[in-house]
Amino acid sequence: MARGDLTEGRLLTQTLRFGSPLALAMFGHGLFNLVDMMIVGAVGPGACAAVTVPGILLVSAFLLLDGVNGMTSALVAEATGERRPSGAVHVFRASLRINLVAAAGLGFIFFFAAPALVDLYRMEDPALRAESVAYFRICAAGLLGMFILLQATSVLRGLGESLWPMGVLIGANLLNLLLDWLLIYGVAGFPRLGVSGAAWATVISQALGGAIALIHLLHGHAEFQPKRVPREPDGHLVRQLLFKGLPASLQLVARAVAASALIAVARSASALSAADFLDGVGVCVRLEMVVLFLGLGWASAATTVVGQNLGARLPARAVVGTWWIVLYAATSMSLMAAALWHGRERILGVLLPSITPGSRGAAETYLAITLPFLGLLAVALVISRALNGAKRTILPCVLDWGLYGGAMLLLAKRWSEKPHPSPETGAWWAAVVIHTFAAGIYTAVFLSSRWLPQDSDLATVVRPDAPNGTR
Repeated sequence: MARGDLTEGRLLTQTLRFGSPLALAMFGHGLFNLVDMMIVGAVGPGACAAVTVPGILLVSAFLLLDGVNGMTSALVAEATGERRPSGAVHVFRASLRINLVAAAGLGFIFFFAAPALVDLYRMEDPALRAESVAYFRICAAGLLGMFILLQATSVLRGLGESLWPMGVLIGANLLNLLLDWLLIYGVAGFPRLGVSGAAWATVISQALGGAIALIHLLHGHAEFQPKRVPREPDGHLVRQLLFKGLPASLQLVARAVAASALIAVARSASALSAADFLDGVGVCVRLEMVVLFLGLGWASAATTVVGQNLGARLPARAVVGTWWIVLYAATSMSLMAAALWHGRERILGVLLPSITPGSRGAAETYLAITLPFLGLLAVALVISRALNGAKRTILPCVLDWGLYGGAMLLLAKRWSEKPHPSPETGAWWAAVVIHTFAAGIYTAVFLSSRWLPQDSDLATVVRPDAPNGTR
């Protein structure tokens, strides 16, 4: 069995061995971002609010290309499963072109639209607004590094590598923390930049991480040799990545836009100031993202498992592998949510040493409602990425825009107004209801098997003595 080959071996251990490094890498990414906020929060009241708004909006840029990069991983995995390394190289080149163009375009738009986008959150303090705009513009100018990092690690996942993506992501985030300390507070002769220092730390660490991942991809993988593969017109691959990947991107953008709008709705129903509300809820969003990133790591493993096994004509193995990943993701996310709830008071005190009573109350209310249901997110996350691995992207996109971009916001708006008994928590309860509903719908879709290729025959493959480890 070749390195990174997920078409052989017992799935119980194969999915755990491949998926856990990806889950740990994404968990580390979320955890270091949380510590990043702790360093920023020590600057003083309102500092977390200054980075929360740009952070939410920049996630949309990450998600807009995440679907294309996820489809890159799926197509590379399919080519790997079919033993076509040249096909993987062509996909890599087409994907890189898309990421380069997107980084330039989105960076330009975000840089000049930063003031108007920040103003959507009605920050009363002019100094807070100025810090938020500066942070936003610096990160927008550095989108290229983030996109290269995401694109290179997605190709590595498709090739069946999980340790290198984990190492690069954790290394980049460790560097981010070191640079935070140096640039925010002006340590060891570095300039004291305050909140803007956090933005520079992020841009520099992502650029270096992306460069390292790209160098390893081009020179460190025996089955992947771009220098030996002649260049060919790749317009058809660009179109395929966009046609199949953009719906997956828009699916995740739906969640990001909905989350941003949800916070705006909750903010309008709160009696707190913008700084107090966004300080408290902003920390909670980062806490929740630690759990969510853990699930996204498992979900990215599902894309590769499904892509490789469908490429090798093993549909049953793709199905069973997905269910194992759902189990691992749901268990780990539920345990993490429980740990966060148990240690919430200490965590809030560490992340926001100058937290106000209003911010603490908003934070604890948010966590009490949302944390118990985060395990359900694993079902929809993993299954939607498994569908992406089968190049089914339009249905998840439609489902997420309908559920999160439509139903959730309508419920949130209605439940955040009187005569609802608790309008200040209505938005959070709307999210919980939709998370639960989404888990049920995605499960029904996956059980129907209509997402599989038309020539797939599960009945002839799934059996106790299956030779390819479908158990």
